[in-house]
Amino acid sequence: MILTVFIVSIALMACRENLTCPEPPRCPSVEDCEICNNREDDIIFHMVTFRLGIEDSADFFSVSVAHGLTVTMPFTPAAPSGYSFYGWFLGDNRFVFTTAITQNTTLIARWQPIEDVFENYTVSFIIGNKTQEVAVREFSTVTEPTTPQKEGFSFIGWFLDQTGVVEFSFNTIIIQDISVFAVWQADTFTITYDSNLTVIKTAKKLHIYR
Repeated sequence: MILTVFIVSIALMACRENLTCPEPPRCPSVEDCEICNNREDDIIFHMVTFRLGIEDSADFFSVSVAHGLTVTMPFTPAAPSGYSFYGWFLGDNRFVFTTAITQNTTLIARWQPIEDVFENYTVSFIIGNKTQEVAVREFSTVTEPTTPQKEGFSFIGWFLDQTGVVEFSFNTIIIQDISVFAVWQADTFTITYDSNLTVIKTAKKLHIYR
C-alpha cells in the first residue's frame, strides 16, 4: 500500500513538472493531467443550458462544462400530454453529444405529436363493387364497420380473400395496408316435394357473393 501511494505521488509530481500547459482556453484538452502547472485560472468553463422548449416553462437545468470537453446527455424529460420526446436541438440541428463545448450553449428539447410517431395505413373494406377505406394508425386495430346489407343475401363476415376462406379478425394489429372483403350467402333454397306436390324439405343453398 505504501509503495503504491509513493508511485502515484511520483507520477503526479512528474505530471506537474513536465506538463506544458497550452494557452488558455485549451488547458482542459490535456487529458493526462488535470492540473496545468497549477494554473487553475487557465481553465475556461462554459454554461450548457437545457430548455424544455415549452411555452412558459423554466429551464430544465444547466451544467458547467470545461472548454473543449463534452456534455453528458441528460435523462429524457417527461413529455407533455399528447407528445413524445424528439431530441435535443442546437438551432435547427439535432445536437451530437460528442461535440466539444467551446462556448455557452443552449439546447432545446423538441417534441412531436404522438400521431406523427407512427405510420398510418389503409384498411380497404371491399363491399361488392364499392370500397370503403379507413385510415388506421400503425400497431392499432380497425373498428368493424356496420354490417352491410344486400337484398336476397345473408352476410357471412369479413374475409382476407374474395372466396371467403380466410376470415379477418378485428383483433388484428395493423402494420400494413390490407384489403378486407365482405362475403354473403345467397338466400336461395332447394325445395323437395312429395307426389302430391307437398313440400317435404327446404334447405338453404350456399352461394358466395363478392
